[in-house]
Amino acid sequence: MEFKLQDYLKEIDAFVRDWHNAAKKNMEFANWVEYFKKHPFSFTGILPYRYFPEPIIGDPDKSVFKAVFINLNPGAGDESKDVFNESASVLEAYRNNGYKYFDTIRAMIKQNQTFFNEKCHSVPLKYIKSEIDNLGKSHELPPFSYTYAWWYRNKLSWLIKNNLCEKVELDEIIGLELTPWHSETFSEMKNTVTPESIFKYVILPAFEFSKKIKNDHFRQGNKSIVIAKGSPLKELLVEDKVKELIEENNYKSSSKCEPVEADNRWSKWFIEDGPGHKCIFLIYSVKGFNMALPSKIDKDFFKNELEKKNSIM
Repeated sequence: MEFKLQDYLKEIDAFVRDWHNAAKKNMEFANWVEYFKKHPFSFTGILPYRYFPEPIIGDPDKSVFKAVFINLNPGAGDESKDVFNESASVLEAYRNNGYKYFDTIRAMIKQNQTFFNEKCHSVPLKYIKSEIDNLGKSHELPPFSYTYAWWYRNKLSWLIKNNLCEKVELDEIIGLELTPWHSETFSEMKNTVTPESIFKYVILPAFEFSKKIKNDHFRQGNKSIVIAKGSPLKELLVEDKVKELIEENNYKSSSKCEPVEADNRWSKWFIEDGPGHKCIFLIYSVKGFNMALPSKIDKDFFKNELEKKNSIM
């Protein structure tokens, strides 16, 4: 199977549209389980289906990215994504953009870039976390910014503070989720993740997006880095079924996730295609902190991993 990015994007778009159609019908839960068996993100347990699923945040058509991320899932749902809330801002954006997922995400990114640039224009990006926290406390953070405030606080600010970018905008990064469903904790959603869904809807698109990176910290020649987090991903990457899918589709990968010598809170795993592009997944995992990246990291940490020869077997 040759992975085609445009086919993947069409599948994601169809998945979200089917979710919206089913949610608006207020289907019984048992019917939801049956309905989603045909989809990549099926489930068997209790699911907060009422919230707009977010399998990927970013503009996949951008020609250049400064960083590519993999997260666990989009976190708890909120009023802006509730399909039964007629004034939900994300659902309104979805309707206004012709029920097209990626057009909706582009519109939301643009709206949030405008909002945060206006509200925080005098604050250096590395200090934006405190400014956003203040906006939340003073109730100035509108519902449409809940998700994107998290991206500003935990991704853009993190890149700047650790000298991994001189400057970066929201539309210059992209992030994939192991599962698109919202929940308070990832453990609630673990049953929605399979080796097949991880391979096709996370590993391969992350690999392709990493080829678009233009940032010496995360791309040098035919080697790139994807920043990931959480022990669930580490466990999934080395499952026999994932290895089987990788071999069947003419890729190569490392046989295990190995600790990074410079900082064993990180593990590394790679995938390589026939033409010889190698993408290293660097996965940060500390017990009890699956959802957060380390606040500080050496600015040469990622470069050093790129420069190592045959560092993973």
